[in-house]
Amino acid sequence: MTLSKYVRDLLHKTHMVEAHSISSPIVSNCKLSRHGADIFHDPTLYRLVVGALQYATLTRPEISFAVNKVCQFMTASLDSHWAVVK
Repeated sequence: MTLSKYVRDLLHKTHMVEAHSISSPIVSNCKLSRHGADIFHDPTLYRLVVGALQYATLTRPEISFAVNKVCQFMTASLDSHWAVVK
């Protein structure tokens, strides 16, 4: 399986096939908080997608910073963290 197919499958799984790409996935001074009431409804999905993005960093090092940021919230993800993942 090629990485492009892997990423396409991930986009299908998350219903983001029509999403538009951006030049920079996250600003370097982005502050994410562990505290909040907006607990993400599907922590398994969060972990699955973030784990898949970790794999994608092997050939896409430009997303490593953003993926590292969202990996910090694997155990207690919030809706705001999911927004960054998307």
